[in-house]
Amino acid sequence: MITKLLLLIIICVFFEYGLSHKKCPNLMSTNTMTLTNWNYERFGNTIISATNAILVAALYKCNLALPNRLYGIDKFVAKNNILCAHDLMSITSIHLNATCNIKQPSRYWWFYNASSTNNSIVRQQFPHWRSSIHVLHQLRKYLEINATHSLGLPYPVSANTSCLAAHVRSGDIFNGSYSKKDGHWHSAIVHPGYLQPPLSYFLSIAKSYLNRSTQGHVYFLCEDLLNPVCEVLTVISATDPSMSVVTTSFRETLNLIHSCEEVVLSKSSLNGFLMLSERLRRVHQFGVSPGRENHTTPAEVTVTKVGHRAVGYDTAHPWDNSEASRHRLLQPYEMQAHSC
Repeated sequence: MITKLLLLIIICVFFEYGLSHKKCPNLMSTNTMTLTNWNYERFGNTIISATNAILVAALYKCNLALPNRLYGIDKFVAKNNILCAHDLMSITSIHLNATCNIKQPSRYWWFYNASSTNNSIVRQQFPHWRSSIHVLHQLRKYLEINATHSLGLPYPVSANTSCLAAHVRSGDIFNGSYSKKDGHWHSAIVHPGYLQPPLSYFLSIAKSYLNRSTQGHVYFLCEDLLNPVCEVLTVISATDPSMSVVTTSFRETLNLIHSCEEVVLSKSSLNGFLMLSERLRRVHQFGVSPGRENHTTPAEVTVTKVGHRAVGYDTAHPWDNSEASRHRLLQPYEMQAHSC
């Protein structure tokens, strides 16, 4: 029995790496960079790490091995996690000589930048290369994103059906509870850099979209209802058939957002992934200044980019999840929109 089990393991390993060898000539540790498993790393950060790793592999003419499983994305196993040097080299016209035998976890690649090289052009162009269409193609291939699927799941909305998906960030940055002693809200420790858009932002965009797309549908994607904006949206959508608040698995949430042609972003490291969709045609961002270029938009399609600001909403205020901060999210702000 043990002999048969060992034989089965050997066959599986040979099959997996045999395909890789066939795909990438002379695949060895000496010519392959490796991004090791990113357990307990936020999904949005893993996409940033993978993006940087793809570019570094392209600069150094290396193959790249990415994890085939992603933390938080249940039941998804990447079939294209081995990226070949000959496919990556078109990302940049500059190639540097360095060792490929680098095996590091996600956080190493997340913090990676080009400041360590003496090549001034690389340092200058690194941020722009990260968002090149060639990098986006590799990410789409790795994450199985195309016109009909994302993360291995078929889209729940057909291509000829109009929809807007709004990512309403909730979860850990809204953790806390009301005290039984004093009746007041007490926040847990939260990240101060994730101040979220107010309710007015989501409602004004939804209203504008439904005026343009009378047969369309608005999906508000909430991880949970800890964000008071999600609570109010749940009440509003209960009496409006053109709107829905969706709380489902993380993988299904991302898949639904990718199935819509119009997307509303919140303050989140997920934004880079959300904009990998091949269906994306219009994207809304909060707090983006007029004329600011968004370098994460796929270049082969025309995407209308719209920035929004709430008059009187203090975006410089660090997020503390206090009663006062949560109350500010629900105030009726005048919204202003502009092209980016």
